[in-house]
Amino acid sequence: MINSGTRCFIDIGNTRIKYALASRIQTPLVCQRDDLSALFSLFDDNRPAIFVTAGRSESAQQSLKQLRQAAEKRQLPCEIIRVRPDELAINYPDSTQFGVDRFLHLLAGKARQRASQQPFCVVSAGTAITLDFYTDRHLGGMILLGLGSARSALMEKTGLTALGKPAGLLGHDTATSIGAGLFIGYQNLIVSSIARVADSENAAFYTYWTGGDAEALFSADIAGEIVPALLFEGMLAYCP
Repeated sequence: MINSGTRCFIDIGNTRIKYALASRIQTPLVCQRDDLSALFSLFDDNRPAIFVTAGRSESAQQSLKQLRQAAEKRQLPCEIIRVRPDELAINYPDSTQFGVDRFLHLLAGKARQRASQQPFCVVSAGTAITLDFYTDRHLGGMILLGLGSARSALMEKTGLTALGKPAGLLGHDTATSIGAGLFIGYQNLIVSSIARVADSENAAFYTYWTGGDAEALFSADIAGEIVPALLFEGMLAYCP
C-alpha cells in the first residue's frame, strides 16, 4: 500500500544522487550511483510517492532507469519532474531547452518571495554556473563554465596537481594566482553581471546561492543568502 501522505524527492546528478522525504527537505541524504540500497530501503520503509529529476548524462539516465524499475517492482508511483510553463512562464522560445533544475530553483525563489514580491536572482554554482533573474516574470539567464571544469582545464594546461585559494586578493605563485583568478574573478563576474541586470531593469535583486560551489563564490557585497536545499524546496513547491 502507498502512503499517500509521503513523498520522496530525488535528484540524480552527474556524480551522485540526493534524496529526501518531503518532511526533511532541508537535510537531504546522499548516495552513490553504484549503491542505491539505502534509497531502496527508504522506499520499503515509507512507501512514498516518488518525484525525480535526472541529469542528461548517460550515467544519470542509467540511474533513472534503475530507480524506475525499483519503483515499479514495489508498485510505487514515480513521476519525472518536468518544466511546466503553465506553472511558471520561462522566457525561452523553446521551454524544453530550459533545465528542470533551473525551473525548480525559480519555483523555490518565487515561493520564498511570495510575501515581499521582491525581484530575485538564483545563482546555481554546480557543474555549470547559472544565473536566472525573476521580477514578476522570468527575465532570462546566463550560463558560465563551472568552477570545477575551469579548475580542471587550468590544472591540465599548467601541469599543477592542486590549486590554492589565496588569503587575499592576489596570488603569489602560479597555483594561488590561478586560484585568485578563479575564485575572485568568478565572484566579481557574477556580482557585476547581477549589477548590470539590476541597472537595466531598475530593480534590486535579492540573491539565492545554491550548488556545490555556492559557499566558495558567495559575495556579501550584494543582498542574498546560501540555500543548499533550494532544489528540494522547488520540488516541494512543484507538488505541494
